[in-house]
Amino acid sequence: MFKSLRMIQTAFVLLLAFMLSWTGGVPPIAAAESAGPAVKLTIGDVSLSTGSISTVPVKVTAVQGIYSYNLQLNFDPARLEVSGLSSVYGNTDKDAGLADPKGYFSSNIDNKEGWLRVAWIDTSAGGETEHPILGDRELFVIHVKAKGATGDTGFTLASGDPEQLLFAGVNFGADAAAEALQTAVTGGAVTVIPARSDDSGKLPSLSDVKVYLGGKEQPSYASASSDAVNGRTVTTIKVDNDKALAQIGQQGQTRLTLALNSSLADKVVGKLNGTLVKAMESGKAEVEVKTPFASYVLPAPMIQIDEVAKKLGAENALSAITIDISLNEADADAAAAAQKAAQMQTASLVSAPVEFKVSAEYNGHQVAIDRFNNYVERSIAIPEGTDPGRITTAVVMGEDGSLKHIPTRVVQGSDGSYSAVVNSMSNSVYAVIYSAKSFADTEKHWSRADVADLASRLVIQGASANRFEPDRSISRAEFVTVLLRGLGLYGSTQSTASLPTDVSASAWYAGGVQTAESRGLIGGYADGSFKPGASISRAEAMVVLNRAAALLGQSRTPADPQAVLSAFGDAGKVGAWAKEAVAAAVGQGWIKGSGGELKPGATLTRAEAAAMIRRLLIQADLINS
Repeated sequence: MFKSLRMIQTAFVLLLAFMLSWTGGVPPIAAAESAGPAVKLTIGDVSLSTGSISTVPVKVTAVQGIYSYNLQLNFDPARLEVSGLSSVYGNTDKDAGLADPKGYFSSNIDNKEGWLRVAWIDTSAGGETEHPILGDRELFVIHVKAKGATGDTGFTLASGDPEQLLFAGVNFGADAAAEALQTAVTGGAVTVIPARSDDSGKLPSLSDVKVYLGGKEQPSYASASSDAVNGRTVTTIKVDNDKALAQIGQQGQTRLTLALNSSLADKVVGKLNGTLVKAMESGKAEVEVKTPFASYVLPAPMIQIDEVAKKLGAENALSAITIDISLNEADADAAAAAQKAAQMQTASLVSAPVEFKVSAEYNGHQVAIDRFNNYVERSIAIPEGTDPGRITTAVVMGEDGSLKHIPTRVVQGSDGSYSAVVNSMSNSVYAVIYSAKSFADTEKHWSRADVADLASRLVIQGASANRFEPDRSISRAEFVTVLLRGLGLYGSTQSTASLPTDVSASAWYAGGVQTAESRGLIGGYADGSFKPGASISRAEAMVVLNRAAALLGQSRTPADPQAVLSAFGDAGKVGAWAKEAVAAAVGQGWIKGSGGELKPGATLTRAEAAAMIRRLLIQADLINS
């Protein structure tokens, strides 16, 4: 255990340089003289169901600089399991930590005895440049799983024992004394509630199902059944197609909602037939399946029922085609696997993953409806008690465990609950994560907020773990890749689309170039090349962004582009091929110019790319501002 600052230093192999900086050896510990606590340590409170996982943030508010700390948090191993720790502040690589302004972070977990230990130190202490923790700072995140009995439990520490709690400040004066900072501790409560599976034998009833047309409830418009399948409760809602068809045809209703008001179901399936879908398509109506854990709004034209009928060989039998729209919440094991995948990308899971699926069946044959030509909206409920500040984005989960950004807004309902509104052009498994990323070289850069937001959303990556290099130019391939990640577009709509002559199929950016071409976002040069490694100019980037806006239905070319451009001193340098796009970018606020100039021919920087793409996503209402 860490008994003093000396023990912290001994625990860090990399601290040799730190100790050598002291002429008189390791400094002693002295009590800090303060009218109040120099450090306020807050361990998050959390409520979760048996078998589920959640995250517990650990934060400090420091009014005096912290140069090192160690903590031991204790828990009941019969009630809780700690699956991991994610450092928010501090490098976990001891070699890289030597040069990291965020210092070095080390941790250890013992689920048998029921404790976790963490230690951190500013590795520059005693040097010319110091990096103490000061002000509000999130230190790390605990990934916890509830097991055993329900009720109240939590994380505890002995505040009077330096083995379990020690925040140290260092005064680099003549005596080089290290101060044990007075610390106030709050939080750490964990409330374990019964899991839904604990309601064994209970199933949703027909009274839990509601059907609405245009917001008006329609009694007896559906039948419902619930079954236990492999330990999971599946509720099926079957629409009375004839009744719904009559209403839609007579009143032109625009939304058919199938709602389950019970939390007992793990999977909910809405069923309707091809004839109803065709009528809804003609009226540009949409179908919504709504559950306590998620909802899905699908415009009927997106189903493309005529194409589906052709694939099934049922062009003359629409009424015999069954369309299934299903929402499936992951079980505890799948959620735990997703949590581990999130941890691999320094993120944490906020909600259990949900699979959104649409399929059509006829005469024993089935086809998947999983690709759309525009965004389709879904929402995932955020667990009660979750801090909305700890929700970053939704991600699509790949079979290989990868997580990829999907445009997401966090919204609050009239009842105070939160949900993540997700827009995607495909069906898959989605989950909501929390991720906090920043870079040392953007802390005082104008692009800090834009870069931090997109990095936390897994849209952009640093040049290294701690550096973004905001003023470096971005290549054409890099820009296209980042834009597609921001839009949540993965995979080509035309699998046979040819690649430009200078793009190898094995190149890391090949898939992105193919997707961008198939979506009409980019075009190659006259000689068939793309020049992926060349820097992209500001004007070229604006053209690509304008095409992306058109894809989103957000393109608004000014009536008089020249009038918009004339406000800038170098308007004459904008080529005819780019005038409308540049004017649109100015008009919509994607760019603001620099020193009264547009600089259309200048190479776009990584920071400028992040800012422009983020502004586009905010304007399209795809992400929060």
